[in-house]
Amino acid sequence: MLNKIVFETMLQTESRYVFAIKGLRTTTSPCGAQSRWKQLNCAVDDCAPTEDSDDVALVKNALQSATGWLRDVTVDCSSVAANSVVEISEHGFFQHVHSSEYNVYDFTDWALSHPGGANNIQKWAGQDYEVQFPSGHATSRFEQDSTQFKLDYVGKLGYSVQFESLPVRLQTPQLAAILGIHTSSGYEVCGSPGEVASNSELGNQVSFYSLELDINDKVLDNLYNTNNAKVHDMFPKLLVWTATAMKADDQLRQRVAWALNQIYVTGITGFGQTSYSEMWINFTTSSCEMPSGICATSCAR
Repeated sequence: MLNKIVFETMLQTESRYVFAIKGLRTTTSPCGAQSRWKQLNCAVDDCAPTEDSDDVALVKNALQSATGWLRDVTVDCSSVAANSVVEISEHGFFQHVHSSEYNVYDFTDWALSHPGGANNIQKWAGQDYEVQFPSGHATSRFEQDSTQFKLDYVGKLGYSVQFESLPVRLQTPQLAAILGIHTSSGYEVCGSPGEVASNSELGNQVSFYSLELDINDKVLDNLYNTNNAKVHDMFPKLLVWTATAMKADDQLRQRVAWALNQIYVTGITGFGQTSYSEMWINFTTSSCEMPSGICATSCAR
């Protein structure tokens, strides 16, 4: 379960700053898309419910079918306001909140590149491992790509997650042992078909980086392990190249192509924009028809 004890263990064992975030604000109606609702504590929260209507009744029905103190539902309504409060029979009061409110992220990379200094992120380890989003910041600052690229989604506060679903850098043998996780699957290593001497006990995984690399290298390597769709849209050349090189049967050709790519260098700006996926795919992974009929993958031209 994602709670303070687990976050503290992750920090002490792997030096990873894993926090929940709270204080995100929303002005978007919960209607027509997945919305998040938080259970209120009426001893400290304002539990004044929104006026009943047919749309509010639809929200109540959806929330009654969900479980937990944070409930994500999709309601086909049209006129429910953002931050509305509804009362659910026998379950208390729930308020509409930002869709990422109380999400848990690995903030380590963000701490390293935070413009206000690492301490402004790391300090939350001493405050129940919950980041209070600054009231003076627009929520868009959290939602923008430059922030999201540096956050690894872990789960929702207070909910259980599978160890295998954690970001790769949290799936370590040491952390698994401390948390009492037992797995028979081992750890993924990168090798070629027929290769000998691979040792799964080393725990090597893809992607990984050295702590000595600068922040830009860390961010790029981390992109291979992200579920952020925007990242996949913006970095196709990296993702396609890696997928091909890792999965192709012709590993000798792949490694020669990689070596050639380091010699015949093409700058990113040469194609005008990094988001021109097809140009990069054609350059790095397209097939080259050879006179002999041999197909050279990932050839440098």
